[in-house]
Amino acid sequence: MLLTVTMFTEDQNHPNNQKLVAYNEAIRTLAKEKHCLLADVNSLMQAAVKLPDGAPVVTPKPNRIADDGIHLNPIGHQIMAGCILQAFGLTDAQLQAAKAKWGDIPNVMKVRGVVPLSLRQVNALEAAARQSNQSITDLANKADAKNWEALLKKAQ
Repeated sequence: MLLTVTMFTEDQNHPNNQKLVAYNEAIRTLAKEKHCLLADVNSLMQAAVKLPDGAPVVTPKPNRIADDGIHLNPIGHQIMAGCILQAFGLTDAQLQAAKAKWGDIPNVMKVRGVVPLSLRQVNALEAAARQSNQSITDLANKADAKNWEALLKKAQ
């Protein structure tokens, strides 16, 4: 199996992402030539950072799939894992069942220095953060203790 290259940053127009276009095309071509499975991670990540109306997120924006713009966070890891499972031929039902179980994975992310979050909490907080065009870390850093506790309780 070959995987396309993940995004460099979430800015699709970033020069390094533009360079990846040719690399990813070469990977797709090689996968066809060598009869390899292909997990097109880049395409799924490109879609993941678009706004609900399909427009690309504009700079500045939060890092939704990679905390520093490069190294994947739990959201980015889910995208990659799902893409790989799809490439291996899992059906939509099998993929949904796997994703449902992922929610129970504990301690996938620490926020505010010490609070370990489950994947279910990360996903719920990502949805809340996306509504205000923030990252989970930004959301946590801007919330006072009372609001943060309410967010965590809601994310259970």
